[in-house]
Amino acid sequence: MKSIGNVNADGEFYVVTVCSRFDPTTIAPWRGDAPLTPNPHDVTLIDSRGQALKPSLAGQQTWNAAHGASALLLQPLRPAESYDATMVFDVPPGASSARVLVSSEGFPMPVLIGDESSLLHKKTYLAL
Repeated sequence: MKSIGNVNADGEFYVVTVCSRFDPTTIAPWRGDAPLTPNPHDVTLIDSRGQALKPSLAGQQTWNAAHGASALLLQPLRPAESYDATMVFDVPPGASSARVLVSSEGFPMPVLIGDESSLLHKKTYLAL
């Protein structure tokens, strides 16, 4: 969209919603029902030219004012719970083939085998 409320995009606003879910089949039965806080995540939109974009602060604030605050990707979850986190990106004119990369930050992610952020792991992009 070209605008959200009274805020105009420099190019076009892309509104992206990511669902975060705690799969109860991935834990041991004795773990219990206590909430688990996920590691910090970095969300980046990448266009066909390789330009990496972070969420737009002005677009996000206006979206939240109109639709309510979005869940944060740091929200604790109990087994089988889920939530949607919405992010707004201001994508410049001429961009195409946009995709989103959601990656974990901090240690020990770069050395965990199979983690999205590990050194030898191929990145998984979400096509828009």
